[in-house]
Amino acid sequence: MQTSIIGSLKNDLKLFQARVRGLSRASKGYIGLCPLHNDHKPSFTIKHGRGAWLWYCHPCVAGGTIIDLELRLKGIDPVRGTKQQNSQVIRALSQEAGISIEALPADAEMLPT
Repeated sequence: MQTSIIGSLKNDLKLFQARVRGLSRASKGYIGLCPLHNDHKPSFTIKHGRGAWLWYCHPCVAGGTIIDLELRLKGIDPVRGTKQQNSQVIRALSQEAGISIEALPADAEMLPT
C-alpha cells in the first residue's frame, strides 16, 4: 500500500502546479520559476520519466520527485532527512492530493522509493 501511495504522489502533476510559479507547457514537459530560490527566468523543469514526474533546477543543481521538492521547501535534506520527516511530508502531500492513508498507523514509516 505504501508503494502505491508514493507512486500516486509522484504522478500527481497538480502538486507541482501548486508550488511552481509561472508553470507552462514546454516541448517535453513543463518549465517554471524555481520555488527554492529567487528565480526571475524559468529554470525549473518538470518531465515525466521513470514512472514519475521529475523536476530539475539548473541553478540549484538539484532535482527529484515531488517528495524531494517538498522536503527541500521545508528545509529538510532529502538524503539526510529522518524517516519521521519523510513520513510527515508524505502524509501532508497525500492529504493535499486527496489520497486516503487512514489505514496506516500514525507512526508508519513511509520512505520514497
